[in-house]
Formats: sequence, structure tokens, C-alpha cells
Amino acid sequence: AAAASAASSSWILTGKYITLEEYFLLASVDKAISIDTQAGEADKTTTVVDDVFFILAKTGRRALSSASTDCFCAMLNHAGLGGFFWACVCVCVR
Repeated sequence: AAAASAASSSWILTGKYITLEEYFLLASVDKAISIDTQAGEADKTTTVVDDVFFILAKTGRRALSSASTDCFCAMLNHAGLGGFFWACVCVCVR
């Protein structure tokens, strides 16, 4: 019974961590896009690609340091490394 309770607590904690990390990811990318947009339309270059890669790497490292493969895989799914990154690039290119 104690082992089941500990496993249940672990899943609850992991779920809350993933929710917080997903919020950090989305808020950070939104901020990177807004900072880039404030720079002006005259600029022909963008730093959003670098910023998003940095944010994804930071999020991935933190999830990996949790030593939970479920947590790491969930963060990869939430980040949607294919769709999420390219959606940010498309917003900035337009």
C-alpha cells in the first residue's frame, strides 16, 4: 500500500511539474516573439529561432534532470518539437 501511495504521489508531482514547465515554455516563447516584434519592421533578421532553441534546450535539460523518462517524454510531446518550433518560425517570418 505504501509503494502504491508513493507511485501515485510521484505521478501527481510529475503532472504538476509538466504543467509548470509547459507554462514556462509557452510564456518564454511568447516573450521572445514580442521582444522580436518590438525591435521593428526595419530589421531583416530575427533572433527568435535562437531564443526558441535556447528555451527548448533549457526545458529539455530540466525535464531530463528529473530522472523520469515519463516526464522527459511528456515535455517533448508538449514542446511538439516539430510543430511548435516551426509555428514560432512561421509567426516571425510573416
